[in-house]
Amino acid sequence: FGLNFPLPWEAQHGRGASMPCIVKLYDSDAESLRLCDSIEILGVLCINPELTNFQASHLDEIGLGSDARQPSSALVPRIHAIHVRKLPFYHPLLPFSPDWLSEARLVSVYQRNLGAPEAVAAARNAAIEQLTRHLSGDALAAEYLLMLLVSRCFGFHGNQSLGSWPLNITNWPSDVPVTSLGDAVSELVPRLACLEVST
Repeated sequence: FGLNFPLPWEAQHGRGASMPCIVKLYDSDAESLRLCDSIEILGVLCINPELTNFQASHLDEIGLGSDARQPSSALVPRIHAIHVRKLPFYHPLLPFSPDWLSEARLVSVYQRNLGAPEAVAAARNAAIEQLTRHLSGDALAAEYLLMLLVSRCFGFHGNQSLGSWPLNITNWPSDVPVTSLGDAVSELVPRLACLEVST
């Protein structure tokens, strides 16, 4: 079945990879979520094998197949959301809950790790140096890339997100592999996916 995962390695069933699901939202939750929001869902799991649709459609003729319209609930379970909570960030090693991530705990961690004078500046300079090495010595591109990595969407103006922005790096040297930049960035962020783009 073609479940249309954006990352190829997520489609490996039975190997601890990602599990797709269709979440049914109700009331204000249906309108409040945006693309790429990190959320937690409390809901009811619904498995209805009789909803599976194996009939041919016009999508078969153009090679898209009919399995994406009503995939089996054994492959793609349905969850009826009772409660949806937006998470302010995603980090697999830093769980978010009001009890765990209290203001006092954040202050304690900040003072312990970054409270020393010049600690934040030293961490920033170390990140810039690492990125600069993998950007062929371009410190300005490294600064822009670091700003992109720490930026977060803080609001919307219509459909335009405020706070995050795209970055295009042009004139990449042909003798420098792009994967080395991916390796450098992967040491600074919790998850990274490098996808080849065809021209």
